Amino acid sequence: LSIFKDPKLIPIFKKFINSPNTRVTTNALLGLSYFRKTQPFYRQSIQDIFNGNQESLVASALYIIGKKQDKYFLRQLKQIYRTKSYSSSSTKTCLAWSLTQLNANEGYELFIELLISPLDEESNFMHLFLQLDKMSRFQIIEYFLTNKIESPSAPYRFIERLRDSAFNFQEELSYLEVMVLSMKKVKRF
Repeated sequence: LSIFKDPKLIPIFKKFINSPNTRVTTNALLGLSYFRKTQPFYRQSIQDIFNGNQESLVASALYIIGKKQDKYFLRQLKQIYRTKSYSSSSTKTCLAWSLTQLNANEGYELFIELLISPLDEESNFMHLFLQLDKMSRFQIIEYFLTNKIESPSAPYRFIERLRDSAFNFQEELSYLEVMVLSMKKVKRF
């Protein structure tokens, strides 16, 4: 229902804000986020989630902030990043996505960390990487190549992650491969 952005739905969104189903709560919050008159309620609800202890709701709140590109929470997201106050991989992934949506380098760093992590690590983050616009994905690659090559195998893990994804990242993969090859020629790694 949140995609309709109809003010007549506000009472329904408010009714389902405390649903036991995380997806329902997420959609209710997203629906409330579109209206000026419910903005304070939406933001307080997000803050209450951050102050609570339900990790799945925190991941959802991070997703909403990224979806809305709500810079109101940017300082708080950077604090979560600095203190590493997340315990699940889904929260870490949503934090990476949200920060990237807000054009924060910390989001690039988290995505790079996920992208070069061991391939046997169970993680479901590529769908959020795909949801970034293409320019953001290329910016993450450029950021990685200019800032974050800590081991010679890292670029190859990044390539492997893109190549093995269920999603088509052919343009990103081609770009990364060409850049890695050219950097190798100049002995960058």
